[in-house]
Parts: sequence; structure tokens; C-alpha cells
Amino acid sequence: MGLIKKLVLLFVLLLLLWGAYVAYAVVTMAPQLSASWGEVNEKETQIVVTAHWKKPLLLPLEVRYAVLDFSGVEVARVERFSYGPFSTGAEVVIGIDNHNIVRALFKYLDNGQRGEASLTFRAFLLKFIPLKLDLSQEINEDILGQMNFTAESTPILGGLAQSPALVSTKVEWKGATGERGEMIAYMKLYNPNDFPLPVGNLRFNVYANGIKVGSGQTVESVVIPAKGYKVLPVETVIYGDEIPKAWVLHVKNGETSKLRIDLYLTVNALGKDVNVKLFSKEETVKTDIMESINQALQEASESLSSLSSKLRG
Repeated sequence: MGLIKKLVLLFVLLLLLWGAYVAYAVVTMAPQLSASWGEVNEKETQIVVTAHWKKPLLLPLEVRYAVLDFSGVEVARVERFSYGPFSTGAEVVIGIDNHNIVRALFKYLDNGQRGEASLTFRAFLLKFIPLKLDLSQEINEDILGQMNFTAESTPILGGLAQSPALVSTKVEWKGATGERGEMIAYMKLYNPNDFPLPVGNLRFNVYANGIKVGSGQTVESVVIPAKGYKVLPVETVIYGDEIPKAWVLHVKNGETSKLRIDLYLTVNALGKDVNVKLFSKEETVKTDIMESINQALQEASESLSSLSSKLRG
């Protein structure tokens, strides 16, 4: 029994010394962290995170499971964790399911623009010590409220009349059918003319990088009174299966996309039906996702380096 006790105490002492070394090494190693895009296709987007440090950590660590869920849908997971206790670097490959991102967004909208993001992490230290981490954060950003389109009135019929102005747009979510999301856009129109203006057959198309990702068409026709307002409901469809295609081009174009909205309507002015292109708006949308990730990694590395300097000083 005395021998077993001594062996146990020796093991605990060695474990404590090893733990102290690992803690010191982690703080003083001044790691260099960076991220880059991996394989990006219609199905999946990979983010590759690499780390380099000055000396081995002697830390046997195995990541078994690391998953991010949003609105109950798995949207990302760690696909590969390359690391060895005697190495001076590591690589983590994170796989993002492009189609599940869209499905999770639809579920988020189904739930009244409320959802939960949760991270589940399972790993083993020294092959037998389990490490568990469960984090969750409620998300309630108003996405539909940001879809408020407007357009000014333009001359038609050689200047004899004016097209209605689009004053505001209110969007309501109806639900998802398969890969398609359905909404109603209530477009408030103003008639600047001195006579009533029948309006119908309003339709629009939304393109991202030349790919049609949405469209809409009026449910009914309305008559806008002279110098008055009228709300025109427009049934709107989001093509969820097309969004990943546009996303691939966005990443390959250096996180830059061309977005275009074409809006048409038919008005009856002075007894004549006139097809009016209310507006065609094209914008260049640029994101800095990878730059933001690298900036966060750089700040984390600098924080560890600063702590290391204080410990050495």
C-alpha cells in the first residue's frame, strides 16, 4: 500500500509540474495566429486557422467534437484538428454548411426573428481527461426591418404624368417551402399626379453576382388617389438554393459582390397601360469577414505576448 501511495503521489506531482509547464508555455510562447479561406464550393465553406509557437507544449490534446448550431440547425463544425504534443504548430479546419446556413435563417424567421446560437465542444486531455464546453447566445436582430426599399417618382408618357413614388417597404415573413422562403412586401406608393392612378402587375427581381436569388409580384391591383397614398402587397420569394452559388462567387471575388434589384410596374395613365421600370439599383457589396477573423486572432496573439512580457519582466 505504501508503494502505491508513493506512486500516486509521484504521478500527481508530475502532473502538477507538467500542468505548470503547460500553463507557462501557453502564456510565454507568443503564438502567431492566422486564418484563410479553405475549400469553398456550393455545399461547404472551409476556414483554415493556423497557429505557430516557439516550443512544444507537451500537451496531448484530442478534439473529438466541436459544433456550432443556430436555430437548432448545425451550421459549422471542426472537421480537422492537426496537432501533436511535440509540434510547434497546429491547424484547425472549420467546415460551414452553406445550405444549412440558409435553412437556419429560415427557421430564425419562422420563430419571429429570434434564435439561439450554441457551441458544443468535446475534447480529451492526456487521452482520458474529458474537456467540455457548452456556450449559447440568443440572437434577435431585426433582419426584415432592414429591407425598407424606396424610389423616387419619374416622368412617363413624355412628361404628361409621373410614376408613383415608392415611399417605404414593410416586409412580413410567411414561411419556408423547401428551399424557398416566402414573404409579403407591403410597398407604400404615392401618386404625385392630379388624377387617380391605377397600378398593378408590380414585379421585381433580385440578383447577386448575376444569379437570381429572389423575385416578387403583386397580389392585387390598386388605384392610388390623386396626391394620395396606397399600399400594394407584393408576394416575394427567396431562392435559398441559389444563395450558396452567389456566396461562392462572393468569396472568389475577394469578398465582393454585385447586387441588383430591378423593379417594374404597370400603370394606367390617361387611358393607356404603361410598363414602368420604377428603378434598377445596383450596388457593390464588400465584406471583410476574413480580415475581421485575422484581426481578432492578431489581438489574441498580442494579448498573450503582452502577458508574456509582463511575466518575464
